[in-house]
Amino acid sequence: MTPNQVRLSTASEPATFVITLMGLIATFALSHSATLGVILSLLTGTILASPWIGPLRRRANARQRRARDQRRRQEQRQREQKILQSLPLGHQNRFWIIRNRVWSVSQSLDHRPQDPTWQQVQEQLARLPETALRLLRDLHNVERLLDQADELHLYRQIDDLAREVERASPRLGAIKASRQAVLRRRQEQLQHAHEEREVIFTQLSMIEDIIDLLRESSLLTDDTREVSCQLEDLMLTLDVTEEAAREATAIATADEVAELAVFEERIAV
Repeated sequence: MTPNQVRLSTASEPATFVITLMGLIATFALSHSATLGVILSLLTGTILASPWIGPLRRRANARQRRARDQRRRQEQRQREQKILQSLPLGHQNRFWIIRNRVWSVSQSLDHRPQDPTWQQVQEQLARLPETALRLLRDLHNVERLLDQADELHLYRQIDDLAREVERASPRLGAIKASRQAVLRRRQEQLQHAHEEREVIFTQLSMIEDIIDLLRESSLLTDDTREVSCQLEDLMLTLDVTEEAAREATAIATADEVAELAVFEERIAV
């Protein structure tokens, strides 16, 4: 337990401390004198029912909620920092641009009345930086996969060489089907990666567009329902396509890696 948690459980919660102490005293007194125990039990009940216990408890609960929220924000920042460090500088800059624009729009929404629709918009808006970061991570993984196009070209050269050797060495004919299957999967994977990269680009553009829409709406109009519906549609679209984008970032399965290893070993022979 950290020092802050110790303070929170003692000094910041005098009501809990008093109740616990009275309960212990009442138990001790009851074991020695039934009358004294009953009196102290009634006194403890009176304290529990007193009007100053409720506010103390509420303040203590509020402090606990703030502490939990702070820990949650810290953990989220640590996760974001870890992902950001693995991204290229260009993707990092794009994330910070999106996050700063979201913060700017959130500030402009603070002057709005406590309308439930605007509160929902703000909650959805707060999710956009985290969603954008995940998309940028998936985009980086897709780009890494596309960088393997040179590797695929090398495998094609090896395949051509193997065909030449195959004419003189029937021993290599046994791996022909495996070799072609590996190349075909690589080609399909790269084609899928190209498609998913375009999907991710589109989703990131949608995030930036919806932020611009919210900025204009917060300054020019009070029609919040249309804005909320458009933002909700965007979030649903992002949730649906995110899983597909993540699947496209798989560079190779364990079976493909094993086949490539066997292929390279046999070609080397």
